[in-house]
Amino acid sequence: MTVQAGDSPEILLAARPPRPRNRASISSKLLASIVESSDDAIIGKTLDGVITTWNSSAERMYGYRAEEIVGHSVSLLIPPGLPGEMDEILNRIRAGERVDHYETKRRRKDGAIIAVSLTVSPIHDGSGKVVGASAIARDITDRQRVRDQARLASQYARGLMEASRDPLVTIDLEGKITEVNEAAIRLTGVPRGDLVGTDFSDCFTKPDLAREGYLQVLGHGFLADYPLTIRRTGGELTEVLYNASVHKDVDGRVLGVFAAVRDVTDSRRLLRELSESNSLLNNILQSSAKYSIIGKDLKHRIVFWNEGARRNYGYTAAEVIGKDSSILHTPRDVESGAVDRLLAAAYADGTAEGTFERVRKDGSRFTASAVVTRRDDTLGHPIGFLLMSEDISEKKLAEDQLRSASEYARSLIEASRDPLVTINAEGKITDVNEATSRVTGVARGDLVGTDFSDYFTEPDLAREGYLRVFAQGFVTDYPLTIRHTGGELTEVLYNASVYKDAAGRVLGVFAAARDVTDWKRAESEVAKQRARELHRLAELERFQQLTVGRELRMIELKKEIERLRAAAGSTLRDAAGGT
Repeated sequence: MTVQAGDSPEILLAARPPRPRNRASISSKLLASIVESSDDAIIGKTLDGVITTWNSSAERMYGYRAEEIVGHSVSLLIPPGLPGEMDEILNRIRAGERVDHYETKRRRKDGAIIAVSLTVSPIHDGSGKVVGASAIARDITDRQRVRDQARLASQYARGLMEASRDPLVTIDLEGKITEVNEAAIRLTGVPRGDLVGTDFSDCFTKPDLAREGYLQVLGHGFLADYPLTIRRTGGELTEVLYNASVHKDVDGRVLGVFAAVRDVTDSRRLLRELSESNSLLNNILQSSAKYSIIGKDLKHRIVFWNEGARRNYGYTAAEVIGKDSSILHTPRDVESGAVDRLLAAAYADGTAEGTFERVRKDGSRFTASAVVTRRDDTLGHPIGFLLMSEDISEKKLAEDQLRSASEYARSLIEASRDPLVTINAEGKITDVNEATSRVTGVARGDLVGTDFSDYFTEPDLAREGYLRVFAQGFVTDYPLTIRHTGGELTEVLYNASVYKDAAGRVLGVFAAARDVTDWKRAESEVAKQRARELHRLAELERFQQLTVGRELRMIELKKEIERLRAAAGSTLRDAAGGT
């Protein structure tokens, strides 16, 4: 029988030529151990899709025992909605092709749907004719869940940014803008695509001053209430206060700067001394993972090397068989005894596992999760080890990204001086920042899970606003009054938007409240002052009217007296002439 590259272990068993009985028995036991020890489901099937072999990992993964499934069509494992997939794969196998790392869905015996990565190879008979197929299936459900969670966390952070009325930007180490929210676009008058990649300092009337502030953030880690003036594309100027901090990756390396701007133009116009600042600081992750199977003797010499090991490490079997397995380990793991301790544990207990840095032929490294099983001969005597390792670099990166995105979102919430909440589809609070606890007087743990509308003087009005967000996708400057547990009232304007999962389904609402109590008080004082001045003006007008009227009457009286005097004089002259 001709053995083809990529043949499954059970075919290797059938293909191996006769050898002395004891040696053949040991070899068969080794190969059987490979199949049964594998964490991957290894399945043999005919060209019509009828299952012929089924290992223990297939039983664990799919829930069927071998006696239940062997002889049945592999279509039992294919969920509805994937018509023609099995025929497509088998057609490629019939043509002698190999299917590598094909990601799809499969159905367990209990009906549960799992995500898998398939590698399917043709099985040849002695004449080279394709007579069947062997499939290795990897359950990647957890890895896909991590990807979805990382994507959701990223969308969560995006929603937090867009829920803010304040312009927000992220800036790289060269001072170039990498991300903005809609508020920044409105303030500058520049589309998002034209802002991203431009120099942050170019948005201001004094670029050198803006650049100096940016460098201060990199030097000190943060910046608070830094005054600048933004020039809009139409020439309009906006006075702002900038608050910023550096953001880092999971290893603590500085990646750039998060900056939040507060427009203080209107506040200064009303009270001249009113200055608000806000900080929304953001510190807001085989198919591809290849699996290898390696056999070693008790002296650590490599005696077995599969195709997955070749892809993972870059060595062919001919290059490594008979060599010490230390070439695959980092010097640190060898010198520290970590490898020896793992092998000793496997020798004593039959199996052991651990996570190590592994070294490829080209010197590059990757993180691997390894399971070591002791190999015994037919008499039960230990003769070596079977090492199965999986490249988990991508999974580790995804977990780091998820953790970084979660910390990023948490930092966005806590850095804001404005009360921020997230609300689920039932109107219950799912997360709050410290500013929300301060304005309500209720601890975070007591707020989460309660009804959002219960903390306002008009719960029905609050509920109506929340429902409007779900209906329209957002709400802007929605007026409400928060009641503190001590009775203090805070007038606010709410801005909110929905946030969605990776599939686009609405999960809930992000809401940000702006305290406008001082602003309204100042506005009221201005109105009262204006009313007092109007009243005083009216009084002056009335006084003036009275004064002018009195003077007019005096003039008329003087004229009347003059007229009477003139008449009297004329009468006297007439009388004297008659005499």
